[in-house]
Amino acid sequence: MSISSTGRLTTTADIVPGADVIMANGRGISFAATSDATGMSSELLDDYEEGNYNPTVVAGSGNYSTTASSDEASYIKIGALVHVQGYLSISADNSASGNIFISLPFTSYNASDDPDYSFGTVFVQNNGVTLGHNLYAFVQGNLNGFYIYKVGDDGTASYLSNNDVDTNWQVGFTLSYTSR
Repeated sequence: MSISSTGRLTTTADIVPGADVIMANGRGISFAATSDATGMSSELLDDYEEGNYNPTVVAGSGNYSTTASSDEASYIKIGALVHVQGYLSISADNSASGNIFISLPFTSYNASDDPDYSFGTVFVQNNGVTLGHNLYAFVQGNLNGFYIYKVGDDGTASYLSNNDVDTNWQVGFTLSYTSR
């Protein structure tokens, strides 16, 4: 193994460290030796994080309270890709009025030349009304959360709102999106 004056590490065999390998901010594992696909913008794997967060559920100017035993979601972030999953039990409607919006741990990526939206799976139960719709999570670019989108049997699409749920309901979700 050798380290050049520029800080480049070169090996002829595997590195077997006795502790974690820690890289400076903005550094990572480069895959530049592989062939590039059309439209490739980076070959650097530069971030990994996993954890839990407490999502907030809002509707317009009001919000919903969650039950303490089911108010946490988990995430894994690898590079710019974020995968989130969670189950929330809603216990109170605090003057909610408008489209339902659930927070995410990172703001979604927004680019003028790339698709800036993602979709995921969502279910809503014990909401007090019959939705009769196909539901999915809809993440738009440059937002720190997602809307629940519903598509009726006639193909009409709209956001899930406070009018579609009652005071006590549950929502489960799993989705992946990009963040920068």
